[in-house]
Amino acid sequence: MKDIHLRSLYFSHVLSFTFLVLCTACQQESSHQPLPQNINEIGQDKPIDTILTLDEAQLLYEGGEAFLASNKRDSSLYYHEKALVLREKVGRNNRELFDSYIKVGRFYLQDFKYDVADKYYEKAQLIIRNFGVPVDDEINFLLDLTSIKTNLKDIPTAIAILNRLLNIVLVHRPNDKLTLGKIYHSTGNAYYTDSQFEKAILNCTKAAAYFGEIQDYMRLGVMFSTLGVIYSAMDENKNAIINYRKAIQNHLKWSEPESNQLAIVYLQKAFVHQEIGQFDSAQYYLQWNLRIRRKVYGEKDPNTFGAKFSLGKFYTSIGCYDSAVKYSQESLISLVKDFNDHNIRSNPIAGQTELNTDLVLGLVTKANALKNLSEHDLKKDYFDLSLNTYLLADSVFTIFRRNQRYDDPQLRELEMNYLPYHQMMELTFSLHKKSGNIYYLKKAIEIMEQSRAVLLESALNRARQYDTTGANTFNTDENTLIKQRSEILHQLSMINISEKRLDSLREELLSVDNSFSEWKKVIEKSNPNYFNLKYNQKTVNLEEIQSLLKDRNSILLEFLWSDKNIYALAIGGDTIKTKIIQQTDSFKVAYNNFVAQLQASPDESIKQENFDQYTYNANVLYQELINDLLPSNLDSNEDISLIISATGPMASIPFEALVTQMPQSNDVNYKLPYLIHRYPISYAYSTGILLKQSKSERDGNKLLALGFAGNGSSRVQRNNLSNLPGTEKEINSIRQVMKNNTNKYYLESEASETTFKKQAADFDIIHLAIHGVADSTNALKSKLVFRSEADTIEDSNLYAHELYTLNLNKLDLAVLSACESGIGKQQAGEGVMSIARGFAYAGCPSLVISLWKIDDRTSAQVMGNFYKYISAGDYLDFALAASKSEYIRGASEFNSHPAYWAAFLQIGDTRGIEAKMSNSKLSTLAFIILSIASLLIFFRWIRISRARMLD
Repeated sequence: MKDIHLRSLYFSHVLSFTFLVLCTACQQESSHQPLPQNINEIGQDKPIDTILTLDEAQLLYEGGEAFLASNKRDSSLYYHEKALVLREKVGRNNRELFDSYIKVGRFYLQDFKYDVADKYYEKAQLIIRNFGVPVDDEINFLLDLTSIKTNLKDIPTAIAILNRLLNIVLVHRPNDKLTLGKIYHSTGNAYYTDSQFEKAILNCTKAAAYFGEIQDYMRLGVMFSTLGVIYSAMDENKNAIINYRKAIQNHLKWSEPESNQLAIVYLQKAFVHQEIGQFDSAQYYLQWNLRIRRKVYGEKDPNTFGAKFSLGKFYTSIGCYDSAVKYSQESLISLVKDFNDHNIRSNPIAGQTELNTDLVLGLVTKANALKNLSEHDLKKDYFDLSLNTYLLADSVFTIFRRNQRYDDPQLRELEMNYLPYHQMMELTFSLHKKSGNIYYLKKAIEIMEQSRAVLLESALNRARQYDTTGANTFNTDENTLIKQRSEILHQLSMINISEKRLDSLREELLSVDNSFSEWKKVIEKSNPNYFNLKYNQKTVNLEEIQSLLKDRNSILLEFLWSDKNIYALAIGGDTIKTKIIQQTDSFKVAYNNFVAQLQASPDESIKQENFDQYTYNANVLYQELINDLLPSNLDSNEDISLIISATGPMASIPFEALVTQMPQSNDVNYKLPYLIHRYPISYAYSTGILLKQSKSERDGNKLLALGFAGNGSSRVQRNNLSNLPGTEKEINSIRQVMKNNTNKYYLESEASETTFKKQAADFDIIHLAIHGVADSTNALKSKLVFRSEADTIEDSNLYAHELYTLNLNKLDLAVLSACESGIGKQQAGEGVMSIARGFAYAGCPSLVISLWKIDDRTSAQVMGNFYKYISAGDYLDFALAASKSEYIRGASEFNSHPAYWAAFLQIGDTRGIEAKMSNSKLSTLAFIILSIASLLIFFRWIRISRARMLD
């Protein structure tokens, strides 16, 4: 099998490396010139004198060239950028400005920052179009530009530029075989990037012919290496090996036997040999790769780490676990600056661990090798060491995750699934079973916690209110950064955004993130108390969890989903149970059918076949996921509630719709013994978040409710989002039980996004009976849709990213009676990235969400009952369970199907909202008290007056 991640890790840079070798125009290196003493003062704010400014710019440009000749790239870029600023000030689209754009752009190109380079090259291209440049300069420029467009995946533009370039060369330099070879090579790269492999081979073969004619062995070697990569991608391994062999032969004609170019080819060739089972050859070339990397880069270098890491992965794949552990240990030594211990029982300590994702990969590879070694050699027990190595990798990776701010594109790193949490859980379960030590159960809880919602927990720390010296100043600075990010995120969520613009925005996002990281470092030094309160994450404490569960009389069920197994923990006030649920074929069938029937049209449920299938599947899942984890004496205890925290697909199913026992009758009747009749159920993003949410104060029941109902036309209705007439009934049913004069209810045109944004921060409860639109590919595009016909400020779409800048810390409860408010993109390590999660980010501790589109008349019934119970002070999970049960009792045998009622879930803190006396009652009471007091004062005054008269 291919090691897909490792191969793509190196192959993704082949085109970039090839470009740097073949396509970069020769740079004119100036001799090192002494810089003017006042060069740093050039370009400061002052009136523009065109001639003087151009002279200053030329001095800066020459300074940049001098630093470049001395291999001081950072200084060179600094002075070239200052020269560019001055030349742009003058505003002349001339040759000097063109040169500056190319100089600065090429720095970013060589650093693989293609989106940034593209900005400068596009500006340079405007100068070419308007004023022209010499043919040689245009050719070199276009070669650069095609590489940029290719790496930005803008293949049509790249091909168009290459065709234009080919025509220019055939007209002006038809015998320039070197440039023709470069063009065909670049064309081959573009087609390869677009997976048009046959066209890629055709063009690369033409390039090889031109390079062969002029005996340019360096370029010919790189050309054959590229052909090897293409054939490897096509799984034509025989042709791949032939071309790699040719690449080696040509590189040896011009380079030393231990050149970096050869190391790259050796590594690529080793991968192919490994895939076809030629392990001796694979090992030979991997060892050569390591030998060259050591010579070229030294022992302490990421390139040397990569060579050792490759060997560690190779030996793991062929079952040589001793060697796998050895090279994994060696790879850590190459990567971590102050770590030099060759003993495999040693790992870098916290202070030595650089923030490098390669370190995460190295630690995981070592942990895997230790686990495999222990399983295959009974004399070697490294299970504990393997677990500790996994945990160290997790702690390093968690730093990256917590540095991300929201559900944004930076989370794409998490999708690579660096950490195998399922293997970590398997280890802890096994070690606990073997030793009986509670330590391993505590570790299992920590791993469960790390596998979900780390970003959300970090955001909740931010959302808390702190009474700390300097907090207001810090918050102002932080909010400025947050606003900048929000604006970028808004642009990222726009429809039809180009790939080029997307990458550019990601670069801006990275810049803001870096600023935020630097800001945090300053805060940590200047005010550690504030920093610890706001940003330090504490390990989840088992005793604290069990204390909360005991107070709430609850059982926490945590599930970790993997491809083969589901790892489960059941934590009670005094107990912990574990279970590994195997995802057998029968389990997968039951699970998939259960989900499909919930999401299908309820009209199909009246069929006997569908009824039998639903009851069977729902009961199978109950037995596997719930029954075995609960103590047997719970059936008679009506006060127990369940808290569910799950990852993967299980994070989007309603457990309350599971059936606790098969029905006695075969008649189609969906008034079944659902789990919801037995226990109130709530859901938690993670245990740590639940603990934080449970500490928030409940202030009252001042409610803001908005409903989509109304007869007026609206822009959103023209986008196929129809009117929801049942929401008027829903809002009115809430109004009848929530009798507080400070409550606000809005329907029709008043139920706008502007109304929500202006008033949300002043209320304790928010109820939104509106449209919800989930996006399963881009969490930023999930949104709530308000009425819009009278809204001249907002666009009626409340996107997830907009919630991040709202202050909803006063909010006790958000009820999102909106379709699909609880579904979204499944994000590895986080869970479901939905619009509902945005409210949690904004500080709301309790949510009621919807998993799918539900009949608005049913919503009115369930929600009306829900508010009836919470207005009486009931816990939120009980209130929702009781309202669902009440609906089922009153519905027909068909409308009792879970598709009608099970979509609503309660997430977060379950505590009830204390009902405050309505304003009218308060006024009446105040009037009575005041009247009594007045009468008492009056009678006392009469008594005193009479006494004085008698005297």
